[in-house]
Amino acid sequence: MGNKVPSKAHEHSVFERLNITTSLKPYVEHIKSFLQDETSVKAGFYEYILNKMSKYPNLEQTLKGQDLAQHKDLIEFVYATLSYDLFGDKSEAMWAFSAPFKPDVFYCNNELSKAWSTEDKNDETNKIIAGSMSKTQQLRLIYAFVFHKLYGYEGTENDIYYAYTDENTDANKFYLINFDFTFVALHTEGGVPKVDFDTFQRYLHNDSEIEKLEHLLPLTNFTFDGFAIVKFKDVRKQQLALSIENLVTNIDKLDWNAVYNEMIGVIKVLIQKNEIEIGLLPLLNVNNKFVFYESNASHSIIADTILMNETQETFYEDALNKYFTSPKPLILNQITDVDIEKYPFLKGISTKAIATLVIIPVFVHKKLKGFVELYASNKGIIHRKDIQLLNVVLPSIGQMFQNALNQLNAKIENVIKQNYTSLHPSVNWKFNETAWLHIKEHTQEDASSDLRKIRFEQVYPLYGAIDIRNSTVERNKALQKDMFTHIDLLQKTLISVHKKVKLDIIQEMLFECKKWTTMVQDFINSSDEYGLNNFLTFEVEQLFQHLKINNPDTQHIIDDYFKAIEEEKGAAHENRRKLEKSMQLINKVINTQLELMADELQVAFPFYFEKFRTDGVEYDIYIGQSIAPDRKFDPLYLSNVRLWQLKSMASIVRVIQKLSHRLPTFLDTTNLIFAHSNTIDISFRNDERRFDVEGSYNIRYQVIKKRIDKVHIKYTDERLTQPGKIAIVYFNQKEADEFIKFINSLIQQEIFLDDLEVLELEDLQGVAGLKALRVGVRFD
Repeated sequence: MGNKVPSKAHEHSVFERLNITTSLKPYVEHIKSFLQDETSVKAGFYEYILNKMSKYPNLEQTLKGQDLAQHKDLIEFVYATLSYDLFGDKSEAMWAFSAPFKPDVFYCNNELSKAWSTEDKNDETNKIIAGSMSKTQQLRLIYAFVFHKLYGYEGTENDIYYAYTDENTDANKFYLINFDFTFVALHTEGGVPKVDFDTFQRYLHNDSEIEKLEHLLPLTNFTFDGFAIVKFKDVRKQQLALSIENLVTNIDKLDWNAVYNEMIGVIKVLIQKNEIEIGLLPLLNVNNKFVFYESNASHSIIADTILMNETQETFYEDALNKYFTSPKPLILNQITDVDIEKYPFLKGISTKAIATLVIIPVFVHKKLKGFVELYASNKGIIHRKDIQLLNVVLPSIGQMFQNALNQLNAKIENVIKQNYTSLHPSVNWKFNETAWLHIKEHTQEDASSDLRKIRFEQVYPLYGAIDIRNSTVERNKALQKDMFTHIDLLQKTLISVHKKVKLDIIQEMLFECKKWTTMVQDFINSSDEYGLNNFLTFEVEQLFQHLKINNPDTQHIIDDYFKAIEEEKGAAHENRRKLEKSMQLINKVINTQLELMADELQVAFPFYFEKFRTDGVEYDIYIGQSIAPDRKFDPLYLSNVRLWQLKSMASIVRVIQKLSHRLPTFLDTTNLIFAHSNTIDISFRNDERRFDVEGSYNIRYQVIKKRIDKVHIKYTDERLTQPGKIAIVYFNQKEADEFIKFINSLIQQEIFLDDLEVLELEDLQGVAGLKALRVGVRFD
């Protein structure tokens, strides 16, 4: 939030070119001029000053460092006459006396001295003055003064805003620095030069041209004598107010981590104690229940404690019930066992070498929105005045917390829309319109009457499917391997148990195990699988439960068996878990790629986009004038989506190929596009909460979609869909020509291999004359 002040050695070149002398002569001359015009009681005061100054005749000369040191009392006297602080330095104003236009301070009043953390107050003030002025600012101050003295110019403020970081405390500070040159005299060589006033003003107020003033009026022509008064005003609170206003205004545009860091920085500047750490914890809820959301709680000491607990949600809810639901400021200079018993979340905090903890609840419209935490490793470092300072920022923190809750609610709504309903943003307007017409046309008495049917006419359908190849076969393989494992575990368990308990039924079950091993090896049908599950669930489990109770020495053997057949962790389900995880990873990749690329495509022209989870992902796209009646539809938008289908599927094939080495079970995917040539009508089915086609001709489109996934090439046993390739099924040559054009372009871009095939497909039930294109994806 600021810059380190420059070292004393750093001086701008402008200083070095100036002819500067330090003296009190201009001050004495001003007092004399005041006395000439004064007839009131002030005249006596001015005479007293002049009498005092007359005892120091060498003050008419240039003052050196040693002279200033010898006349410390006199400098204090001058300060007192200028500040009218006749009864002690109780003023909050921070003053310094310096050589004109140069960081060469020879006096700081008490208030300014208190502001610096170092012993050498004059040296620290010099650093601040030097750091606050760029070369441009120096020139502007100097030439504004020169023109004021020579021509009466009054057009420039002598205020400089400066923000910096104290290098001794790392505290951020903000000052408005004012330079008062009342007691600086200007001496010129060769008289007053003539200058074009308009040219001067243009140069003075233009940073890129200000150095031209040195050619217009060389600084070497002037001598500056006297001293400058430098006044510092702490504008920390004003700056914080601006920072907070900017933060709140732009909160939706910023990353949440940046928002929290900025607010924590604001609080640190406000408190000005680097030993105190700051935490922020928004209080979020879903369905009126408090929830723990790590990304919004990453700056909280309480959250750190919750993260260390295995049952995070339960622990968090317990903490809320015991404190957060009726909170008051919690101020602990030492965390005791009594405090921990009362507030369990303090237990984890007490292990972090935290001696002092303050928790302040934040309310918006009397509703709790979160907490501000102050904590330190030193006892007694946090005082009530530090807590009171937070009143400046608590309203803004409350607004920030409310925004965090709003963003969470928006994310939840987005997830619901994208995953649980068919209400896609591109058609949301139609639902709003229909609801409004229903409200307008129906009275409260007949409000329960049927809503208008929501339909879109003459839209172009586009269909795509990314399928996991031979998913049923892979499931059966995984099931078979797990059953072998399960039966083998059972046999070993029965043998171990039989050594401790001599029961004939155990021998009978071992015989059953051998029978099932043979059946599983030849694979089993659904009826056999049902019979095996009955044997394992009822006969085996009932026996083992009986043995555990009546023969305790078998308990550990049987418990090991039950652990091994647990669905979530057991060895008897390992292959099915690997398969399911592989399928989930693939589907996640497919969904992510489709969503990212579809969102980009929506910008060109809105379209309805709906995905279906199968053993893979299928999707429908509908695009046409009725989807976005306020925009002009053109067939080029349809072509754009078809090109997107090719590129998105190629992208998915490549990503899944890279993902294959991470899959617990290797799986292949196939890719299919159906190019339909004519428009169809769709309507929203309230019972299924999704869109479906209308009319007998349109239904034929759905029938074809469902039957082409396993279609073969005509006169062969080869499936059309193959791993690493994209297949496009079509009726009309017009659609084929368009896709061939796109494919050739993507071959040139090295997205596809140069292996395009044109294929005839077998006739399906009620469907004849289908053809297809097939092309391989380039992986390198």
